[in-house]
Amino acid sequence: MKNRQKRSTEVAPDLTEEKPKAEHEAASRKDDRLIIVGIGASAGGLEAIEAFFQQMDPQSGMAFVLVQHLDPNHKSILSELVGRFSKMPVQEVTQSLRVEANHVYVIPPNRDLAILNNRLQLLDPSGPRHLRLSIDYFFRSLAQEARDSAVGIVLSGTGTDGTLGVRAIKGEGGLVLVQDPATAAYDGMPRSAIATGLADAVLQPAEMARQLLAYARNATFPYTLPAGGAPESLDERERLFVLLRSQTGHDFSLYKDATITRRIQRRMTINGIDTESDFIRLLQKSPSEVDALWKEFLIRVTQFFRDQEVFDALGTDVIPELLKRKSPDEEIRIWVPACSTGEEVYSIAMLIHEHLEDLGETRDVQIFATDIDQAALEVARAGIYPESIISDVSKERLARFFNKNKSAYIVGKELRRMLVFSSHDVIKDPPFSRMDLVSCRNLLIYMKTELQSRVLGLFHYALNENSYLLLGSSETTSAAQDLFTEFNRKLHLYQRRPRSEARYPRLPYSGFFQSMGLSGVVKGTKIRRNNEPTLREVTEGALLELYAPTCVVVDDAGNMLYVHGQTGRFLEATTGEANLNIARLARKDLSIHLSAAIREASATKKEVCYRSLRLEGNSGVLTIDLRVRPLPGKAPQRSGLLVLFEEVTPRGQPGDAETTQVADTALLERTTMLEQELASTREVLQTANEELQTSNEELSSTVEELQSTNEELLTSQEELRSVNEELLTVNAELEGKLEQLAEANADKENLLTSTEVGTIFLDLEKRIKWFSPIVTKIVYLIEGDIGRPVEHISHRLKDVDLPAVVEQVLDTLAPVDREVCDEDGSWYNLRVTLYRTENHAIGGVVVTLSDISEVRRAKQFALFHKLLESSPDATVIADAGGQIFMINKRAEALFGWSAKELKGRPVEILVPTRFQLQHRQHRERFLEAPRVRTMGLGNTLKCRRKDGSEFFGQISLSPIETEMGMLVYSAVRDVSEQQQAEQVLQRTNRIYHMEQLDIAACTGPEQNGKLLRRLCREMVKRAGYTQCWISLKNGKGSSALPPAAQAGLPKKSRSSLDPALSALIGSNGVTVVRDIPTRTDHSDLRPLAQSWGFGAVALLPLMKGKLTLGTLGLHAEESWAFGDNELDPLRVLSRRLTDCFNEKKTMKTSEIKLS
Repeated sequence: MKNRQKRSTEVAPDLTEEKPKAEHEAASRKDDRLIIVGIGASAGGLEAIEAFFQQMDPQSGMAFVLVQHLDPNHKSILSELVGRFSKMPVQEVTQSLRVEANHVYVIPPNRDLAILNNRLQLLDPSGPRHLRLSIDYFFRSLAQEARDSAVGIVLSGTGTDGTLGVRAIKGEGGLVLVQDPATAAYDGMPRSAIATGLADAVLQPAEMARQLLAYARNATFPYTLPAGGAPESLDERERLFVLLRSQTGHDFSLYKDATITRRIQRRMTINGIDTESDFIRLLQKSPSEVDALWKEFLIRVTQFFRDQEVFDALGTDVIPELLKRKSPDEEIRIWVPACSTGEEVYSIAMLIHEHLEDLGETRDVQIFATDIDQAALEVARAGIYPESIISDVSKERLARFFNKNKSAYIVGKELRRMLVFSSHDVIKDPPFSRMDLVSCRNLLIYMKTELQSRVLGLFHYALNENSYLLLGSSETTSAAQDLFTEFNRKLHLYQRRPRSEARYPRLPYSGFFQSMGLSGVVKGTKIRRNNEPTLREVTEGALLELYAPTCVVVDDAGNMLYVHGQTGRFLEATTGEANLNIARLARKDLSIHLSAAIREASATKKEVCYRSLRLEGNSGVLTIDLRVRPLPGKAPQRSGLLVLFEEVTPRGQPGDAETTQVADTALLERTTMLEQELASTREVLQTANEELQTSNEELSSTVEELQSTNEELLTSQEELRSVNEELLTVNAELEGKLEQLAEANADKENLLTSTEVGTIFLDLEKRIKWFSPIVTKIVYLIEGDIGRPVEHISHRLKDVDLPAVVEQVLDTLAPVDREVCDEDGSWYNLRVTLYRTENHAIGGVVVTLSDISEVRRAKQFALFHKLLESSPDATVIADAGGQIFMINKRAEALFGWSAKELKGRPVEILVPTRFQLQHRQHRERFLEAPRVRTMGLGNTLKCRRKDGSEFFGQISLSPIETEMGMLVYSAVRDVSEQQQAEQVLQRTNRIYHMEQLDIAACTGPEQNGKLLRRLCREMVKRAGYTQCWISLKNGKGSSALPPAAQAGLPKKSRSSLDPALSALIGSNGVTVVRDIPTRTDHSDLRPLAQSWGFGAVALLPLMKGKLTLGTLGLHAEESWAFGDNELDPLRVLSRRLTDCFNEKKTMKTSEIKLS
């Protein structure tokens, strides 16, 4: 007990004021056993649950399992509602879960809940909807699992669910708390639980929480004896037994120390007391606590057909044998000691009744059901049981042996006729006799070996030869092995063993001392330890056994106070309620004499003796002398009579004459006495008749009361209808609340949806609590996945083990933040952080996924831009559709466009119009098989600037795979000068080649016309000029005539030279106009150049000496054309052409045939 003395003796503190202290004490409890609190509730229970959890410390160190009656056809939001007012994690049980401290677990709809190996298990409902007893089911499972660390709480609700579960928890030494019916919206369940008499406290829900916290801080599991195996102090323990015996009349001193200590420590824990001496002082001051401790010792653990295998054996092996052994006119007698509330007794009665029905027989069956708990006997006599017994009794038996009355089942008359319930203590009261079966289950287990031996001797005495004894699953007859043999070892069923000589059990005498006022202990007297007898007591006891006759001490009314010797030959138990009146217990041929002798001795205060009385017994005729005499000395409370049974030599045996004379005198006295007895009997009968008339009047009054009760029940029915209407109103209110909740939930979801951030909430078990709709694009989630582990969920992210990341965060308590990619190439920022409650406790994990694809594109754009700016060439990046994505500064300078102007425009804008279609086709072919193409031969094309000017560009192409798809990287280098030089060289060579034309062959106008036309065609076709024309002056010197020859001119310009061109003619030198599209002068030439497709013009005069004969006009596409290298061969050509017009061959313009 040393470890208990350090604990506080305070009553449960107010959590609002002493929360830190409560947390510290709960956390510092040395015991590692987890207290599991089962909470059962039904109608009106939500308000009580809220009040309870608002006062419950979230660090209490206990686990809570909430079992509520739920609609099986609708999804439950109970866990969400409880989560609002509980600071602990609240979780609906959707699969097998390990129970953890400081957690709340909620039963789901349409399932039963059990606990095994500290894991909650879900099962299919055990019965139809209106017959389900989910609270009883879980409470029983909890009692078997947690035993003395189980706590059962019954809150508001209708019906009786939870009542049987309360019995199971209490039977295992657990704590039972029941809501005060005055505070319950519906008091059916609380009242039914209270009616069992097993509630440790009846409290309001908020007070329950405070009381439970105090209990958890002081409790130690399992309750154990102090070091050495002995109580804290034998003197104190014996004082405690004396207090119990003086108030209750029952002696528990021979019960096992472990059992007694556990029960005492439970009461000490509930009262916040640390030492037994303090507890004894409380007992002395509080009779109610003595009564509570006594009830704690009375373990009411019973149920219908408990251990079905045992009852199957009774039905197949024992009961048929009893019926076979007994003749139809013989009575079957059964005794069930410690019957508690009667379930086992009625179970045996049902078995016997069913066998008799099968045989078609009617027999007298008498079942004696006894217990020392009057409250339990009252329940057994009433035979009214909650509807929750449907889990133990089959439908057929319920219909056959019970009457249904609203929410209860009442035992029928057929079983009641077989039963007698009586208060009886097997330790101190005489046993019954001539029994065929004694069923005493789970009583001997709590007794020491000495007491077990004594009680087994009583059972041996009470049983007939070869009759049966049924014990509990942990009990044997090892304390009296010579009295019984094993009939079925597995089921602990034994058979009475016959003895060669009669031996009667020694009946206890504690009742005598109690009734005579000697049960107390004189102050200052030292109590002997371990009940060790003195030498004097041993000697006197031996002499009494050898020489003292059988005797009984009775009071004036004939009630037995003390028994000595073998009374079985003179007394026996009779049918009916157990009674300790000696006249009722005496054999028939002794009862009248015994009653008369007691009455006479009590009246005269003198000895009364009846001699030579003959008694019929199992062993023949027995002759005795009956003496009744007042006890010598003064009794402190009431007078007592000593009844002596003295065996004498029977009549007919040798004896002297004096003996015969005495017998004759006795016969005369006997006759006189019988006459007096007859007169007295008549008086008794008259009195009985008057009492019966009185009873009849009382019965009539009872009938009237029952009629009144029936009217009250009808009124109650109307009230229930009214309550039903109120419930409809409440239901409407709840629907309104649900709508508000739905709106609030919609607001939350819309908020999270509008942020476009995928969010998943997980609990500490890594189960899905909630998720935003947008996250379903990445993680495959549906509404049905709520409650599922994250390990069961798949997603579209690449190279991401989401469960492992969550586990890492829970282990390290550090967030994880990284970029991840999905199967479509979209990028997200994955962030996994801890979810903390209001009090900063870790409640789970939050997973968020933010789309960062645009951010990454921006980063890549910046990277591309940086790389582009470092390139020595003009760079253009376009997508697969040919849209320009970005260009660098060198490209801006080269093309004259800004990056902003070109972004998103087709790349063909950088190519002259006449080549755009061809460029698009080339680009499409490149995309069919993209590859790197470096600058070089064949990769030169004509490019166009913003101002329309053109240049030669050499191109390199490179495909680039990015998150945005494939891009084409184009590097452009201006190679116009190189290209121009090549073109000039080619053109010059061609012009020199055209010098080989047979100009000298021109001998007349016809030949001259052909030559000129051929020359123009060759200049366009071979030299690459866009247009070529020759204009000759007429005799008046005018040059505005149509061209004498041309190639490439539009039709409308063939008949008359364009004025813009005519304006250039007149100079005797060569006239060259370059860069026409961009020049500010010669603006009249720009429209013509744009229309005809040329960029430069050269006019070479045809002269003979100083005489100008005409003009050779050439148009080149290139704006840079007609450099000096190009003009030199053109001058040579123009001179040779002039040679055709020498003086000998001078001819008029009209003589040349125009083409």
